[in-house]
Amino acid sequence: MLLFGFLPGLINGLIGTGGGILAVNLFCKQGSAQNHAHATAVALMLPLSAISLLVLLFREQTTPFSYWPFIFPSFLGSIVGVQILKHTKPRSLRILFTLLLLYSAFRILCP
Repeated sequence: MLLFGFLPGLINGLIGTGGGILAVNLFCKQGSAQNHAHATAVALMLPLSAISLLVLLFREQTTPFSYWPFIFPSFLGSIVGVQILKHTKPRSLRILFTLLLLYSAFRILCP
């Protein structure tokens, strides 16, 4: 269990993203349903994202005002996403997740 918690944090800390992707896969391997794995990974990413933000602010690589325009829309998007997640079939969620991974990989490999 410690490794399951450590790996997503490590990946998130190294590259700023990807910890949630790893967490979803780890939760599924542990026997969680697809929807539950995604919801739990989101809950796990909240404190990791807060830590990343604090580190960036502490190192003065960003200003608090640079992210304010995104907070309210992100909050609304999260609420809508949770409502949709409740009604999404696991197969559809896997397809969406796969498409997002492929898109991310394409963006990384072809800047």
